[in-house]
Amino acid sequence: MSSAVPPLHLLLAFEACARHASFARAAAELSITPSAVSHRIANLEESLGESLFARRGPRVELTIAGTRYLEDVREALDRLARLARPRIGDRDRERLRLVSPPTFARQLLVPRLAAFRAAHPAIDIEFSLSIPFSEVKGAQADVEIRFGDGRFPGMESERLFRESIFPVASAAFARGLSPSGAITPVDIAGSTLLRNPRDKWRTWFAAAGIDAAEPGGGPLFNDLGMLVEAAAQGQGIALARSVLHRAWLDSRAVVRLSPIEAASPNAYYLVVSEADATRPVVRAFSDWIRATAF
Repeated sequence: MSSAVPPLHLLLAFEACARHASFARAAAELSITPSAVSHRIANLEESLGESLFARRGPRVELTIAGTRYLEDVREALDRLARLARPRIGDRDRERLRLVSPPTFARQLLVPRLAAFRAAHPAIDIEFSLSIPFSEVKGAQADVEIRFGDGRFPGMESERLFRESIFPVASAAFARGLSPSGAITPVDIAGSTLLRNPRDKWRTWFAAAGIDAAEPGGGPLFNDLGMLVEAAAQGQGIALARSVLHRAWLDSRAVVRLSPIEAASPNAYYLVVSEADATRPVVRAFSDWIRATAF
């Protein structure tokens, strides 16, 4: 891996592609061609010795390495942006440092942030992504969104909403699983099961009334978006979450395989430190997200 600092135009292309999940939309923003964007990403990946994106037709998804690198790039670009703009008139503005898992951010939070900004125009949000299923985050946070069982030592946490889990797959995979259309829990248990570290298949097996062991092998995804995207690509069956994965279900990228669902033992939580909980800027965001209909 090269120790040289990558050229700025490569980093800007990478950040735009990550934000849009599309080379074409990034190209439109940067006023260059999609092939030029692809070339820049290829140059950056070559210089780093890592694959940053998984290509899925017109869409692209960050790899684990890409997710980690994105935090460093955004922090560096933010620092450059602060150097480029004067601080005159900033005294009356407040900063909120917000950290969230990537799929929650992309599917649920970012589309609603305009409403928060409209209600609180004097608050500037600095948004970073955490690494799913770990305590590693890209920046010091005033407010975090975390996924888990709600036990976060030393922190105050509040569940944002409840979700159920149920099996999904691509329509083509479902047809291959049972050509007659009648898919049973036993059919599902005997198929290729995609996994994530928190939502265990045994939770759904128990709800379905079958005695099946937790799969000990098979693809394991540490991002819930990548998990269901793999199911959409026909790689197996995933446990979808009723709120987080609504867009995949609404678009028919995946189909539900069974009416049986289980209450998830995990949820998304608003997490703050005790010291930060009473700060006006943190209270403003906390009050807003509590009132947000997910």
